[in-house]
Amino acid sequence: DWHIARQFIHPILAYANGIIPDVSTVQHANWLESADLLTNAAGATVRTTTRVPPDNLFSSTSELYALFPKATTPPPPVFQYAANIPKSATPLRQVQINFSYDTDVVWSWNGSSWLHGYASGGTISPDIDTLTNTQVTTNNVVIELVTYKYGPFPESPGATGDVESKTVGTGTGYVLRNGTVTKVVWHRHSLDNPDTFTSMTGAPVALTPGRTFVELLLDTTAREQGALTFTP
Repeated sequence: DWHIARQFIHPILAYANGIIPDVSTVQHANWLESADLLTNAAGATVRTTTRVPPDNLFSSTSELYALFPKATTPPPPVFQYAANIPKSATPLRQVQINFSYDTDVVWSWNGSSWLHGYASGGTISPDIDTLTNTQVTTNNVVIELVTYKYGPFPESPGATGDVESKTVGTGTGYVLRNGTVTKVVWHRHSLDNPDTFTSMTGAPVALTPGRTFVELLLDTTAREQGALTFTP
């Protein structure tokens, strides 16, 4: 899904290698700076001893910027913001998203922000930022229901091809902000355009200023029983 970054116009894309066709495409794309953390950007990485490889590979924004001193132009805003809560919003305490059989993402409102956690066996475990020893939070959560296509490159023998999200066009979704949820239609005209959101009646829906997490959920998964659960 590296193509999602096209909306940032000329971003630095950091990644840890990959299949040859995708890596080749990224390296030759003239609209981004390719930062392979295992090759040309290895100088901006560090491996910790507290996690098992490959999940112990880290980088930092400042060190990545240092590798590309000409990449100084900030991207245009990719979201629209407003202080007012959408009129069609309804109260929400928690949402649980079942991405796969063992990965349930949970966002819970604590009165000031959304707390990130994982659900397993009826228990919700907080997602802890090891640098600050506090739970990961955000101000907005955008859930987009999208279609996927399978590419030609299976990850293992007998598997389906690589999964590629289709994020151009329109689809339904949800905007979570200020302890509320608003059902929306997302719109994206092309890869170099950001998403915009409207309510089911066509009114623009904006986010609250702050951090935003975007969850891309397969639309067929969203229709399954218990795959997307909202708790008022």
